[in-house]
Amino acid sequence: MQIVKNSLLVFLVFFGALQGNAQQTPLSVGINFGGANYLGEIGGKYDPRASVLDADIITTSPSIGGFLRYAANDRVRISGEVNYVKIKQADVNAEDPARQARNLNFRNRMVEFGFRTDLTVFHIADRSTNRNFTKPGKLFIKGYVFTGAYGVLHNPQAQITHDPNNEWEDRWYDLRALRTEGQVEEYASLIAAIPLGLGIEFGLGYGWVMGIEGSWRSTFTDYLDDISGMYANPDVLTPLAEA
Repeated sequence: MQIVKNSLLVFLVFFGALQGNAQQTPLSVGINFGGANYLGEIGGKYDPRASVLDADIITTSPSIGGFLRYAANDRVRISGEVNYVKIKQADVNAEDPARQARNLNFRNRMVEFGFRTDLTVFHIADRSTNRNFTKPGKLFIKGYVFTGAYGVLHNPQAQITHDPNNEWEDRWYDLRALRTEGQVEEYASLIAAIPLGLGIEFGLGYGWVMGIEGSWRSTFTDYLDDISGMYANPDVLTPLAEA
C-alpha cells in the first residue's frame, strides 16, 4: 500500500530572523518567503513523480510564512511554523501526449502549520568575538538539516478551460465537494505532511540572520490535485463534476 502520495518541493530562497539576546533568551523569530512546486498526476514528464527532475519550474508558485525558534543547544533547534503555500499544474505543460489530450488542471492554496527540528552539521564562526551570536559584528555561516511534522489545510480547485455553452468557463471551482472520482465521502481537508530539507544561513551581526532552504514535503494524501486514479461512474456525477 502506498502511504506517501503527492509531494511538494519548497524553496525558501530567503528568510530573515531577528534573534533575541542569547544571554537572556534562546528564542528567535523570523519570516520566510520563496516558491513551491508539486509532483503528482497532473503535468510533468513521461515518468511522473520519478524524481525532483520532474518538477516544472514554470509552475512554481509563492510561499510565505513565519516561525518561532528555540535553540536547545549549539546544534539543535526546535521551531513552530505557519506557512502559506500555493501549488498549481496543468496537463498542457506535460510532455506526455496522453496527458496533454486529457487537459486537466488544478491549483491548491494551502496553510501548513507544525513543528520541526534543525540539526547543525557545520558552523564556521568569526573567532574575533565570543559565541554570543547577537553581539555587534558577529558573523557566521551555518549549515543544517531538518525534519518535522506539519498539518496542512488544503482545498484543490480546477478551472474549466473549454465550455461550449460558456456556463462554467474560466472560473475556479472547489473540487472536494464535487467528488469527481465518485467518492462516497469527501476526502479530508486537513492532512499530514513530513518535511525533509537542508539549509544554510549567514549571521550578519546585531542578531540578524539570512539564509536559503530547500525541502521536500511528503504528504499522506493522494488528493492535493484531486486525482487518485479511480474512475467514477458518470451516472453519479453532477454536470459540473463531469465537466
